[in-house]
Amino acid sequence: MHLASDEDQWRLAEQRLRASMYFAASFTTAIRTLRANEAHNIDRGNDPKELSENSRFFLRRLFRAPSILAPLYFLSLTYHEEKLADKSYVSRDYLVSLYKPGELASILALIYLYHNLRRVCDPEDWGRYSKIVNDIIEIGGLIGRHLPELGFANSLLATGVRHLAAAVFLRTDPANFRIYRRDSKIQQRLLSLEIERRIWECTHVEIGTRILQLFGFGVPFAASFHRAALTPNRKELDLKSNRLRLTLVWSEALYLGVKPPVIKGEEQLIASESILDRILDEASRIREKGSKHAWLSKRKNAISPTLTPQLYKAGEGDAATANIKATEIKEVDEFLIDFDEMPEQMQSQFSETQISDLMSEIGDLIEEK
Repeated sequence: MHLASDEDQWRLAEQRLRASMYFAASFTTAIRTLRANEAHNIDRGNDPKELSENSRFFLRRLFRAPSILAPLYFLSLTYHEEKLADKSYVSRDYLVSLYKPGELASILALIYLYHNLRRVCDPEDWGRYSKIVNDIIEIGGLIGRHLPELGFANSLLATGVRHLAAAVFLRTDPANFRIYRRDSKIQQRLLSLEIERRIWECTHVEIGTRILQLFGFGVPFAASFHRAALTPNRKELDLKSNRLRLTLVWSEALYLGVKPPVIKGEEQLIASESILDRILDEASRIREKGSKHAWLSKRKNAISPTLTPQLYKAGEGDAATANIKATEIKEVDEFLIDFDEMPEQMQSQFSETQISDLMSEIGDLIEEK
């Protein structure tokens, strides 16, 4: 069997990724801005959820799109249900306030990645595979929530990127992807590097690493992801990479319902047996019943005054119906920002035409045109 060189594996991965999607400046710029915001908060000892003017600018423009707002709302119902339970109205700003800038960067990246792949994959094949993606991403998120050493943002992102990177093979070679899924199941695996190399001469790891780089998550994080996905469980690994390795290994094991293998250095990351039991219990529920809301799959038709009244200011009864249009117009207007209202730093970085183009790009990509 011919095995491609490392250089060829990267080249082939890049070709498949480029044939599947492109990375819009509107999203990569927003993600870089949010990550810079998070780093600034850490360096200055700020409130971890403090948003810069630049971050607010991008978030308010992005969350005007119902196709981005819908996943965020259902994500919040999944992980912050208690904070929404007693509220009759939930604003966009409130939803955003539940997350750190780095978490919002991970969330936006997954929304973009998932829905762009959904649009170009065979609907029937995507329907089967996306069920796995939604379930395992939810498991990755709960691992990160319960193990602060791992972190919600990184656990959600690493798990999501890994399994969505594999969907690039579904997009570019659906017939062989079906064979791949069959053979992986025989091995009792969700993903198999060996089979991927045999069929495509590259793996989801190279694709996922390039996705992280192109989104703007930085070379160090992308390199940690690469090491985490390829390093055997009993081999020594640096702490940052080991956090990701534990997330990737555990999320797959918990999804499959098998005991997670021992990972070298895991004792530094697992806080207590009680937290571990909670993770196992919640993962068991996901495995049996599926993702609570399948938040990542939500599209603009998932939210409306009838389906998600929390997102709409209105009265009760007939008055609510009468006020819906006026309310929606008012809320959209609140998120329209004129060029001269932009943060000065943003005005220095982009022209008015460039900002208009960025927002048009968001609409075209996310609103499924």
